[in-house]
Amino acid sequence: MNHMVNELLVLAKNNDPDKDVIEVGSMIRKVVSELNDLASTQTISIEIHIHPDVEIYGNDILIQRAISNLVENAIMYNKPQGKVIITCASQEGECFISIMDTGDGIDEKHIPFIFEPFYRTSEGRTKNKAGTGLGLSIALSIIKKHEGTIEYSREQTMKGFIVRLPVID
Repeated sequence: MNHMVNELLVLAKNNDPDKDVIEVGSMIRKVVSELNDLASTQTISIEIHIHPDVEIYGNDILIQRAISNLVENAIMYNKPQGKVIITCASQEGECFISIMDTGDGIDEKHIPFIFEPFYRTSEGRTKNKAGTGLGLSIALSIIKKHEGTIEYSREQTMKGFIVRLPVID
């Protein structure tokens, strides 16, 4: 219950972002470092590919929270001995952060609803998972407040999310 209340508070307080300079590669490495124990427990390996390290403006804590939610989902809903691949690149004034995993992905019928607060997919996918159904909703809210986008993507054997944020000129 405390976890759900804290998640709701993040969603409610998510007003205008501060304008900190965020080194995206460093932030991604910090998120992965914080989730390494969870990944190890779930027997998930994580690869990071940063080319090059880019900077964005925003609230460091909120952006880190959004990326952490996505990486945690990639770990929790993956297959045993699965892999998470996080890629960060810059192109045409945008930072692209791709968080892909080897899990089964999200069934097509659920995709239109995944960013709705409290939405959870089928029992089989969420069975024994402690989530509240707020992680993707919070991530979307944070990314939108930073003038970015987030979308679900399926690429061959990998599934996950792609975040786009404006880079510092």
